Amino acid sequence: MSGAHNIATRIKDNNGCTGRNPFIRFLAHFRKCYKDNLCHLTPGQVTLMAGRVWKCTTSAEKEPFIAAARMFSYTFRSRSKKVNWVLGKLRESAAEPEHQGRAQWMLINGIKSWEQGVLNDLLHH
Repeated sequence: MSGAHNIATRIKDNNGCTGRNPFIRFLAHFRKCYKDNLCHLTPGQVTLMAGRVWKCTTSAEKEPFIAAARMFSYTFRSRSKKVNWVLGKLRESAAEPEHQGRAQWMLINGIKSWEQGVLNDLLHH
């Protein structure tokens, strides 16, 4: 196996891996680069081996994976429509300075209503 530096410098794309975790991106790259050599190992063994290589990798060598993870666009979605509404208003407030006052007022009222609903649910169950 060649050095960790070669692994990091051979990265050309995200290898079909998306996400915010640099190690998971590295793991996908590691599996792709060494798939012929690792085919006799279990997925757990491959992950353990990649983890050992990752630990020995310098910050500079990890940087392509860290940068790719940082660039991944992620928007949290809850199962709760009310939580998603609040988060949407927060995003709207941050993105549109000209409408911040209105969005913040709606957000505050929404949080108060949500808080009251949670209290009512607790008291009546």
